[in-house]
Amino acid sequence: MLESTPDQEPEAHKRGVALEREEKLEEALAAFTELPTDDDYSHLARSLCRGRVLWKLQRFEEAVEAYRQAVSIKPAS
Repeated sequence: MLESTPDQEPEAHKRGVALEREEKLEEALAAFTELPTDDDYSHLARSLCRGRVLWKLQRFEEAVEAYRQAVSIKPAS
């Protein structure tokens, strides 16, 4: 699905993952929202991560929309 090495990961993604692990979901969502949308990898990562956190926050409609956006970026994912 997504392939990267730690040195290629944007700082916002690393921060978001760390915050999500700490159950600081609102802060994680904000970090993932900082991910750029100028390339498919970042845009897909942003959509998937946001969808996952929104789902955990029980913001289901927003989560579904984030996942729909991910599918539109890379349908095979």
